[in-house]
Amino acid sequence: METMVEKNRSNVTSDNMTNMCNSKRRKKLASFTAQQKLDILKKIDEGFSITMVALENNVDTSTVRKWRNSRQKIEKCSEISTEAKRIRSGRAEKVNEALYMWFTEMWAKGYPVTGTIIKGKALEFHERFGAEEKFYASDGWLSHWRQKYGIRQLSITSESSSPNSESADNFKSQFTKKIKNENLTASQIFNAEVTGLNYKVMPNEALTNDGERPALGFNQNKEKLTVMLCCNADSSLKIPLLIIRKSSKPKGLKNLLPNMLPVYYTRQKSAWMNSAIFEKWFKEEFVPTVSDFLREKGLPQKAMLLISNSPSHPSTEVLTVGDITTRFLPPDVTSLIQPMDQGIIENVKRRYRNKLLMHILNDQCDGKELVESLKSINIKNAVFWVSEAWDETSSETIVKCWKNLMLDIPEKELHVTSEAEEEITSERIHQIANRIKSLEEVSLDVIDDWIYNDDSSLVFPSDEDIVEAVNNHNSENESDTDNFEESPVSPLQASRAAECLTKFFQQNGAISKADMAVLRKVKEKILQIKNQI
Repeated sequence: METMVEKNRSNVTSDNMTNMCNSKRRKKLASFTAQQKLDILKKIDEGFSITMVALENNVDTSTVRKWRNSRQKIEKCSEISTEAKRIRSGRAEKVNEALYMWFTEMWAKGYPVTGTIIKGKALEFHERFGAEEKFYASDGWLSHWRQKYGIRQLSITSESSSPNSESADNFKSQFTKKIKNENLTASQIFNAEVTGLNYKVMPNEALTNDGERPALGFNQNKEKLTVMLCCNADSSLKIPLLIIRKSSKPKGLKNLLPNMLPVYYTRQKSAWMNSAIFEKWFKEEFVPTVSDFLREKGLPQKAMLLISNSPSHPSTEVLTVGDITTRFLPPDVTSLIQPMDQGIIENVKRRYRNKLLMHILNDQCDGKELVESLKSINIKNAVFWVSEAWDETSSETIVKCWKNLMLDIPEKELHVTSEAEEEITSERIHQIANRIKSLEEVSLDVIDDWIYNDDSSLVFPSDEDIVEAVNNHNSENESDTDNFEESPVSPLQASRAAECLTKFFQQNGAISKADMAVLRKVKEKILQIKNQI
């Protein structure tokens, strides 16, 4: 009897101990703050397994998985929690950021990348940031890294090196059938493509009088914009340009109202496209603009967007809203059939270069040297010039560039304007360049290379450059090299300028009556603002 009591006591004690342990465990689970959960998840980011992290923190592996799946909610809680401290960027996070910047540049160049190369590069960056914390470039870490940055694939091929005509023909055949099955018109088919623009760079052989390259006083190759162009097949809708730059608050745009900017502007540390930017543009800019356009034309709310098979583009499932869908081009046909690459991008860059040189030539007439003129050019100049170049690209140019993909567009579907396009030839740009000091000896071949091969002139950043950019990521204007900040213009200054402009055109007559009427309306609007009417 006594023995049974002892056993019962033992069982009760054992059960109580188990319950106590479970109670303590539950209490510990309940006491984790959002910040503590994120700290645990950071261990997984560093390459530790879920099992190892769970054991270390005395929690179930299923609980850690739930935290991982709810990471965005936990991050939001951490931001608003009074108990949680702001997350500091650990080395693992810096490695992730640096690796993504490196990866996007590799993709822009078309260099081959594999999972093994990615892991090796991650370890290199970890060493550069100071290898005090352990970091494992495991398969799990690689999967998380790809998911975090929306990278669908790691394989990168140079689309320009080996275009596949057979693949292009197959795609065109399938594409034509799909258009007919979906009953889509040329107005409902769009193409978008990204390109780089070095907006201050000069021709490579720009020489000074003593035969040396000019010491420009700044690294002109870093003055880079990423530009995405998008339009439909009959040229009836040109979407405003998407501009990506490193700085979120450029000095040149400081006093410009957001609704007066002619482009969709956003920031990214490496100034290149990523899945988050593309998805946001697609859902906030492309879909609403196209929906309004289709409604005005009396067409069904159905459209297709063709894009290159970039590893940083989201999936077609993500890029679908109702019947507005996305389709990837095969990776080896871009140079053969993608409309933007058939001359549209080249046309825009040609016009931009013309505007850049005309600005420098005008500055020279006012007594400015080349270096001084280049330093005065800011992001506002670049944004407006490239936007104007896009606006000036004619319907004829756009429709012609869709021919390789859509050979049988009915004439009645084409939206071709009657306005003649002002031709901007390489010879014309060459003549302007030769009138600028330090560019007098630049050859026509160099000018052609300057226009056509702008992407190849992008300088591949060193690992040191990437590490420096990541370490300075809290600085909003870290990469804003604009030396010019516009001061606000007063109503009095504006009215005087309008009056001067009106007298100028009245005296030389170099303006149409319609444009003169617009100028008078502008002058009246300024006077209303001045007098607060």
